[in-house]
Order: sequence, then structure tokens, then C-alpha cells
Amino acid sequence: MTVYRCNQCGTVAETMQAHNTTAVCAKCQNSVQVYDTVFYIQWLLKQYFAVSAELKTLKENNQTLDEIDQVIENKTAQKTHLPKENNIAQSSKQLQLPNDIIKKIKGIFQNNPKIKLGSLSAEIKKVIPDFEQTQYGFKKKFSDFIRQCDFLEIKGENQNMTVSLKQNKNHQAQKSNQKSVQAALNNTDSFATEQQHSHIKKYLNDKNITAIFDYAAVDMSGYFDEAAELIGDNFKLLEKYLKQIRYLYANNKIGLTIDCASFSLQDTQKLQKVFQQLFDYTVIAKYFYQNNDKKMRISLNAAEPVKKFFMGGWLEWYATIKLLKETHKQGKKFSIARAVVVQLDNGDKHEFDVVFKPENQIPIFIECKSGEFRKDLDKFIKICKKINIPTQNWLVLACEIDKTQANAFEKMYPVRFCDLSHFVEKVKPLI
Repeated sequence: MTVYRCNQCGTVAETMQAHNTTAVCAKCQNSVQVYDTVFYIQWLLKQYFAVSAELKTLKENNQTLDEIDQVIENKTAQKTHLPKENNIAQSSKQLQLPNDIIKKIKGIFQNNPKIKLGSLSAEIKKVIPDFEQTQYGFKKKFSDFIRQCDFLEIKGENQNMTVSLKQNKNHQAQKSNQKSVQAALNNTDSFATEQQHSHIKKYLNDKNITAIFDYAAVDMSGYFDEAAELIGDNFKLLEKYLKQIRYLYANNKIGLTIDCASFSLQDTQKLQKVFQQLFDYTVIAKYFYQNNDKKMRISLNAAEPVKKFFMGGWLEWYATIKLLKETHKQGKKFSIARAVVVQLDNGDKHEFDVVFKPENQIPIFIECKSGEFRKDLDKFIKICKKINIPTQNWLVLACEIDKTQANAFEKMYPVRFCDLSHFVEKVKPLI
């Protein structure tokens, strides 16, 4: 076991990473140096005995208590930071980085335009393995290095600090035009309201169907939608581990280890990036990668909403965010709801995972299945027939089938089937 002490927030913690490497502080996300435990304890004892000797000398010289306190305070302040091999002075001037390093750092932001400061430190070490051996790796704080890169900018404070590329004026203007879309997708009041659900409610009430809505189920202010889209877009890479995560939750276990020894470098890096993002979205509690044995250590988040997310809720969020983006892209109005409980006049009840109603059109009723779904088909078909909606508006989104299987199932059942990759293509004609 190794340890680290964060010079930014003062956190001392154990870690599984090898000594003489760097980690990310669990509290403030600052980049920290990892030390061998024995070395760390020896260093602390050395500082303790040094201060004790100073105190003894001061007492012997009959100095006042105020003078003693001041000396101790000065000594402690000088010895707060652990020693480093190199003590290069920091400069407030902009760094003149080599073009190859600039290109590699910019490439990190290609798929993720905004990255937490601590996460960026790990990403840089992936694309520049010898980063710590360069003069730039010896900076007192990683944040100081980033601030001196004139093509990057930092926003936020402490654990919320994020880094992005500085944009030119043309890009900023284009980004400004997209603000209304992004605001709508991330605004709690936009979808999690009674008014937003009213068109779906009226459609069902006109068919003598009572509907019960959970308005918070489409609250887009959290990270569930982003995490779901990340999982869905990388499902082939994650499928095996999602099954393991469901098993762990079902058996009240939280530890997952992924052995990457047999993986290609590209797959390993991609998997690392995905799990780091899931950690950033807080849907996993802990994540770190051990370079020595090429293993990922993951601790699951025990919170009930996160458990429901991984047990199948993520697929409903995936369908929701894809529908929202496509509809905004087309500039059309709509109503959307999740977890809609309907009750027929004979008392039968059923829950629709996602109901999406384009303006002046018939709703799309979507059943989301992240595991086995065949046993639920009959119930889904019966309730859709009773509601008397067109067959093309019933859709089973199953993540464990492909397009060929979806087409084959449609020949067998009066319902439409869809895999993850072709979901938008399937619903686009109905929007």
C-alpha cells in the first residue's frame, strides 16, 4: 500500500498505485505524488524530531512562549510539502511548449471538450508517458502548468475546476447559437413539470386511460443522461462489465476488477477514458488504474438511484437523451415522459419506460430492455392493443440484440424492435 498527501487540500490517503507515480486526490481532484508508506512515515518522523529539537533548544534558551510559537509556526510552514527530486522555480509567464506536446494535449479534448483538472492530469500521462521526466512535469502544481498553457483555460474552483481549449471568435459565435438547445436539455424546469407532461396526459385521458407521471424522471440537471449516452455509445466495449455490475448490485457487492493485460493499448485507453468519465459523473464511487499489473479497480456507488440506473434505468435515459437531441435538431415541439404508469378502465396496470409525443402526432411507446425481454413481450403487446395505438408506434429497444435480430423479431411479433446503434434511425420517421 502507498500513500499521498495533497498539497492543495491537505488530504492524506492510501492508494493502490505504485510509488513515484502520480494519482488524483479523492477530495479535490488535484494531481498528487504517490510515496512509499515507509518512506512517508520516516519523513514525518524526521520532521517531528527536528521540530522537537528546536522546541527543546528554545526552552533551554528561556525564550517566551510567543517566540516559541512563532518559530514552530515558521518551521511547520517550511516543511509542509514533501521533498521533490527537482526544485524548479515556477514562472507566471506563458510556456513555449513544443508543437508535438501541444498537439497531443489538444487531442485529448477531441471527444471531451471539458475535462476535470484531476482527470486531465491522468489523460496527459497517457499520451505523454514520460511527462513527469520532462521539465513540465516538475511543476509545483499541475494547475500552474495548465494556466501557463496559452491554448487552455481553467474554470471553477477546487474539485469543480475544469479545463477546456480556448476557442476562437468564430467558434464562440457558433457555440452561442447552440446555447438554447443545450439550455433546454439541461434545464430542470423544461421537462420535469406537469405542463410538459400535459399533452401525453390528454392523449391517454381521451382514451379513458388514467396516467400517473413521475415528473422528476425527466429531470435533466444531473449526470444520468450524460452517463447513459456514454454507456450506450460504447456498449460493445462495456457489455461484459455492465452484466458484472448488475450481478454485483444484485448480490450486495461493490468491488469490480478488470484485467487489461490481454487488451490492446487502444482498447485499454478507451476503457480507461470511459470509466474515468463515469467516475466524473459520480455514477461510480472510485476508479483507478494500476500500471504495474494493468488492472482497473472500480468501486460501485451504493446509492439507490445509481443502483437502479445500472440495473436497467440507463437504457431509458439513453432513449430519452437521443430523442431530445434528434427533436431539437429538427426544431420540433414535443412532450416526453419516463416511467409512466397507465391504468385501464378494467383496472389493468402497466408501466411504459418512455413515452414520447411529437406535437400533433401519436405518441411513441418505448419498452427498454437491458437484459432478457421475451417474457415481457406478451404483456407489452396486449397493453398496446388495448390502448389502440398503431403498431409502428410500439417499440422495443433492446441493447443485447443487433439489427438482423431486430428485423427477424419484427417478422414474428406485431411490434417494432430496435438495437442501440439504429435507435435514432428507427424513430426519426415518427418524430
